[in-house]
Amino acid sequence: MAENTGVGPASIDIKSIADQIARDTKVHMNLGQDAIVITEDKVRLVLMNHLDRVEMKRSWFTPLGLLVAIVVAFASATFHDALGLKQATWEAIFVLAGFVSFVWTILTVVVALRSPSIDDVVSEMKREANAMSDRAA
Repeated sequence: MAENTGVGPASIDIKSIADQIARDTKVHMNLGQDAIVITEDKVRLVLMNHLDRVEMKRSWFTPLGLLVAIVVAFASATFHDALGLKQATWEAIFVLAGFVSFVWTILTVVVALRSPSIDDVVSEMKREANAMSDRAA
């Protein structure tokens, strides 16, 4: 390497840096792959089923929002006779609606937790591909 005289930038020996990088660099290869051969219609069916299940995964938002709104309204409201219904009837309606929303929320959360992952979709495609090859044999 050249000495830095303070007049210009230091000279860098690019070749020695490249040689050191080449010596010290480790390359790791993972090139093994699984190929899945499946028809387009089977892929469409698998993906449509998965899309339906993904939408169900987010379905707990609505009942939870409704439950929160009912609980807040019930906790902060003073019920009165209105629309031909007595105060006790309004309270009962809110209690019943809160209970139904709670059960709905629990059910949708359970469904969401059991939703399939991408690995499940790939496994389903592999099963379809294996079934196709079994039928062809």
